[in-house]
Amino acid sequence: MAGSSKVPFLKSLRARFALVIAAVASFAILVIFLVFSSRFETFLNSGIKEELTGSAEKAADAVGATVKTQVGQLTTFAAPLLLADPAKQKVSFAAFLQGFNEFLTLSTHRFDPARGEILSSVNSDLADFQKQDALFQGGDSAAMHGAILQLERREIEQFARDESLTGSLQPTFRFVSLARESRIPVFTILVRYPPEKKGSREFSLVATSIWLTSLMVALPKTAAVETTIIDGSGVVVGSTVVRDVLGARSYGDLPVVRSALASVQPSGFYERTAEWKIAARLPPALRNLLPKEQSYAYRGKRQFEWVGAFARIQKQGVGMDRHWVIVQKRSDAVFGVLKKSKLDTILAALFVLIGAVAVGVIWAGESTVQLGKVYRAAGEIAAGRFDTRIEGQSEDEIGQIAGAVNQMAADLKEQVELKAEKGRLLAEANTARTVQETFFPSGTISVKNLKMTGSYQPATECGGDLWGHFTVRPGVELVYIADAMGHGASAAIMTAMAYTACNLISDIIKDAAIFNDSPAQLLYRMNNVIFGAVKGKISMTCFAVLYDFNKGQMVYSNAGHNFPFVMFPPQGEGEKPGTPQSLSLSGNPLGVDEASVFTDKTRPILAGERLVLFTDGLIECRSPGGQMWGRKALSSTMQAANKVTSVEELRDAIVGKAFGFFGNIPIADDITLVAAEVDKGWVAGINEVAPPIQPAPVDVVAIDLAVA
Repeated sequence: MAGSSKVPFLKSLRARFALVIAAVASFAILVIFLVFSSRFETFLNSGIKEELTGSAEKAADAVGATVKTQVGQLTTFAAPLLLADPAKQKVSFAAFLQGFNEFLTLSTHRFDPARGEILSSVNSDLADFQKQDALFQGGDSAAMHGAILQLERREIEQFARDESLTGSLQPTFRFVSLARESRIPVFTILVRYPPEKKGSREFSLVATSIWLTSLMVALPKTAAVETTIIDGSGVVVGSTVVRDVLGARSYGDLPVVRSALASVQPSGFYERTAEWKIAARLPPALRNLLPKEQSYAYRGKRQFEWVGAFARIQKQGVGMDRHWVIVQKRSDAVFGVLKKSKLDTILAALFVLIGAVAVGVIWAGESTVQLGKVYRAAGEIAAGRFDTRIEGQSEDEIGQIAGAVNQMAADLKEQVELKAEKGRLLAEANTARTVQETFFPSGTISVKNLKMTGSYQPATECGGDLWGHFTVRPGVELVYIADAMGHGASAAIMTAMAYTACNLISDIIKDAAIFNDSPAQLLYRMNNVIFGAVKGKISMTCFAVLYDFNKGQMVYSNAGHNFPFVMFPPQGEGEKPGTPQSLSLSGNPLGVDEASVFTDKTRPILAGERLVLFTDGLIECRSPGGQMWGRKALSSTMQAANKVTSVEELRDAIVGKAFGFFGNIPIADDITLVAAEVDKGWVAGINEVAPPIQPAPVDVVAIDLAVA
C-alpha cells in the first residue's frame, strides 16, 4: 500500500482557514474603520455646525441688542436737547460722554431741504478724560477727534439728503463704520428726526461715534476662531481682528459670506455637495449611484482652511438690517482629531490582523479533527441512520455544529414519527370541515314566493358562521344567519351547537303555538340552550327573519348581529332602484346573559324586494393597505348590482367585489353572505292558506314598525 504524502502547507486546510480568517478580519476591520470614520466625521460635522451656528446667532443677537441699547441711550438723551441753545447742548454733551465711556463724539444738526444744506451744528468737545484713551493708539487725540467730526459731518449730509427717507413720521437710523478712514476702531450711528412743526420741512439730526470695542465683547474669539461683522457688500465693519476693521477688508469672496448674502434664512452653516473626483471617470449610470461628497472646509484668510457659519443681525430698528455676523474656525482644529483617530485605528487594525492570522493557523489544526467527525456523522444521517451521534464534542463553534448535527438527527427521527400523526390530524380536520359544510343549504333554495342562496368562506379549516332556512307552515318562511365569536375549533363547536338547537327548535315550533310567528321567540330559546352549555364564555350573534306571505309582512329579530340590508325594486318604468335600507334593531348576542330579552320588529313585504344578510367578516376583513371594506362600500355595491336578474348574480357580484378589495391578503374572519328575493309576481293581501291559530301571549315584546 502506498504511503500517504503530506499536504503542502499552502494547500492545506489549515492555510485556507488562515487565509479565510485573515480575509474576514480584514473586511471586518475595513467596514468598522469606514463606519467609525464616517460616523465620527458626521458627529464632528454636526457638532461643529451646531457650535458655530449657535455662536453666530448669539453674537448677532448680542450685537443687535448692544447697538439698540446705545441707540436708546442716545435718543433718550438727545431728543429733549434738539431745540435747546448751543451752550446748554455742549454742557449736556460733556455730561453724557462722561457717563458713557464707549461714546466718543456727539453732535446735533439742523437741515433745510429747501436750501439743501445744514443750517446749524453743535459738536461735543474732546474732554480731558478722553484725551488719554488708549484706543487713540498714542496718536494726536485732538487731531483724530477732529477728523472723526469731519467724517461724521459728511455722513450726516448724505443722510440728510437721502430723499427715500422723506415723509417718514418716525426717527430713522443708519449704521456707518468710520474705521477705515479714521484709522481708529469707531463706528457712527446717525439719527434723522421728522420735522417738529406741521408745514415745516426743516428737521434735526443726531450723530455719535462709538468705540468699536463695545461690540467686540459680544464676538467670540479663540486662537482658532475669528468673528466678523460684515455689511451687505461683504465689507468688514467689526471684527476680532482689528487690522481687518481698520483696513475695511472685504470678505465678499469667502464662500461662507457668499452663502450668507444669498441665504433667505436668518442663520446657516457653509457646506457644499459635490461628486467625488473618481465619479467623473465613471459612466453616468454608475455615477448617479455614488453618494455625494459633503465638503465643509474652504480656503480663506492666510491660506488656511476654515469652516464657517453666519447669522443675520435681526431687525432691531438701528440701521443694521443688512449686516451679518460671520464665525470662522480653523479646519485643522476641527478635523485634526479625526485624522489622528484614523491613524490610530489603522495601526490597531494591523495588530488585530496579524493576531487573527496566527490564531487561525493554530485553531485550524484542531478544528479539522472535529470537522472530520462532523463530516462522517452527516454521511451516516444522510443514509437514514438517525441514531448516529457525534461523541467527544469540543466547546467551540465546531462543537456547537456537532451538537446541532446531533439535534438534527434527533429532530429528523421525531419528524418522521410526527409526519404520520400530522397526516392523521389533517384527515380528521378535513372530515370536520366536510361535516360542518353539511350545516349550510346546498345551492339555491326556492319555495313559493321566495328564493334564497348563500356564500360561505371560512378563515380556517373549521369556521364559526352559520345560516339556514326552514318553512314554518305554508306561506310562512324563516331565514337566519349566525356568527360565533372568533373562528377555528371553538367557533365550529359553537356553530354545531347552534345548528342543532335551531333545527330542534324549528321542528318543535312547526307543531306548537309557542312560536307565535316570532323570530324573537326562536332567539330566546336558542339563547337558553347556548347559555346553559357555555355559561357566557363564548357568544354568538344571530339575525332571524320571518316572511309571512299570508299577512304580507316581514318580522325580524336581532341578537347582536350586523344589520342586514333590504333592496327595493324600481317603482316604475325607467325608475332607478331605491337606496338599500338597513334593518336596524339591537339585541344581546346569544350565550352572554340567560336573562336576555329579544324583540320583534315588523314591516310590510314588497314584491321583488331583496334581503342581504352577512357576517362581520365581509365588512371587517382588510385590503393589502389595511383598510376595511365597510358597510358603505357594501351598500354602494348592492345598489350598483340591483339590476341583476337573479339572487345568484347578486350574491356573486357582492362577493366578487369584496374579495377583489381584499386582494391576496388571507381573510382574518369567516365570511358568509345570504341573498333572498321575494317573487316579483307576489301580490300582497291574498291569503293562500288559513292563518295560524292564535296562541296565548308569551313573555317577548313584539313591535310592529315599518322600515322608513
